[in-house]
Amino acid sequence: MVAIAENAALLDVLLGEDESLVANVNGRIQDKIAIVTGGAQGFGGGIAELLFEQGANVVIADLNEEVGRKMADKLNAKKTNKSGFFRKSKCS
Repeated sequence: MVAIAENAALLDVLLGEDESLVANVNGRIQDKIAIVTGGAQGFGGGIAELLFEQGANVVIADLNEEVGRKMADKLNAKKTNKSGFFRKSKCS
């Protein structure tokens, strides 16, 4: 789950899964560019997929070039008007 909130109090409510408030954050990443560090696989890969499904263009920043390119290909295979990109990157 990825929660987007304007402040910590709202985040607490969202994480409590108050459905009326969760609906209000849908679409906030539509047509935005999301950079996901460590987005080639695992937890980061799941976040990259979720953001892509929610309408963001996703940049996968990861050291693992082979797996990162596969993730970008996986996103782009969904045939949407969004794009997944890979950029080899060391984020520390």
